[in-house]
Amino acid sequence: MPTEPNLDEILARWRKRATQLSASMRFDPALANEAASVVQHAFGADWLARRAVVRDSGDAWGNRAHEIGTALARADASGVALVLEMSAYLKFLAPLPSYASVIAGLKEDFRTTLLQLSFAYRVEKLGSARVVLEPPVQDGRLGDVGFNLAGEEFVAECYVQRASPWSTSKEGMWLCRRIPKLLEQHGRHCVAIAIHLKKPLDARIRKELLRAVERLLMSLARTSGATGLEATNSWTVSVMPTVPNGEFFVHPEFPRDLGEPLMGMNQRSMSRAHVLDVVANPAVPLRPSSPVETRLVIWAEDSDEAEHSISRDLNRPLSRLAKRLRTKTAQTRSPGVGRVLLCESWVADQLKRATPEQLRRFKAELFGPSGFIGALLFVGRSWDERAFRHRCAFTPLQSSPADPRCENLIGALVEAERVTFIPSAGT
Repeated sequence: MPTEPNLDEILARWRKRATQLSASMRFDPALANEAASVVQHAFGADWLARRAVVRDSGDAWGNRAHEIGTALARADASGVALVLEMSAYLKFLAPLPSYASVIAGLKEDFRTTLLQLSFAYRVEKLGSARVVLEPPVQDGRLGDVGFNLAGEEFVAECYVQRASPWSTSKEGMWLCRRIPKLLEQHGRHCVAIAIHLKKPLDARIRKELLRAVERLLMSLARTSGATGLEATNSWTVSVMPTVPNGEFFVHPEFPRDLGEPLMGMNQRSMSRAHVLDVVANPAVPLRPSSPVETRLVIWAEDSDEAEHSISRDLNRPLSRLAKRLRTKTAQTRSPGVGRVLLCESWVADQLKRATPEQLRRFKAELFGPSGFIGALLFVGRSWDERAFRHRCAFTPLQSSPADPRCENLIGALVEAERVTFIPSAGT
């Protein structure tokens, strides 16, 4: 059994792949060695080895125990960009007195601290003076970012909303990863596997499904042209033979008209030599050597999917978010400052479908009871495939009355983000 690579091997591989990707990602290849060294020095080699790059046994796709560990170990374009971005923030952070506490924050609460650093970095690039992290505010509290821009003082507080994990989605990913291993063990190709969930998927049901798929695969092996179906109160599974690029066949008794599936997977073959070429050089495009051979499709139980759908009614999510953000306003309370709340949440992408009445109630719940005068800035972080960078999108909501200082700040941020690339493109 192959052993897990150690930290030195992971860092060496990351440097090599970052250098190989530098031309297509448009950054100076010298940044590869620099960024790896900056991150290793900031987090510490011992912590990276013990707490970051070790595998997360609870993750379906083999991610590491910490986001930085995953970025270093995967060393794909997204992982390279994240390490380069983090290096830029750490170099900016190094002279600040709060350096040690922010490093601790990156270790324990990476997403919130990343939001804090990315905002501080951006306002500094706008020309802000006296940028500080964890500035003191009223009642002995600490904000996240303090700064002076165009002679005006500001305090910002960051909040990242964490969605509760959806068991069906997590366990479904496990199935998508485990079933191909079953197929390999049984030497099966060209099968169509359909799963209909009648209850939320948990670890127990996932194990039942794996055993059922294995029984049906064994039945296909014993009887040429056999078809298979098993059903319980929790699930129905169909396993049918097919041909390369063939139709997705299901057993005649498998339910129809189930609507859009929750998730699926197509399996194709490729030569080992080609895989090794791609592993050695991520700039080599992945080219399967066969048509689609096996397909897996999973349909979720209707009420389970509706409960966790991102398109569900926004009333409750907005109300909950307003209450949580309202508690954060105290971290921005200081005489005479412009007050900004930063929020990273799935809600930001859904605001466009919120009704005017829903937005009115949300603002009333957030701004009204606390007497907050300032701005809420939703921050959406996403991967830009064309730029090969992680980018930020800002969606502001102003209090009523609005604070002109915050309006000017947000206008400058939105305009600057159009040309913000970290690291800079073409350097």
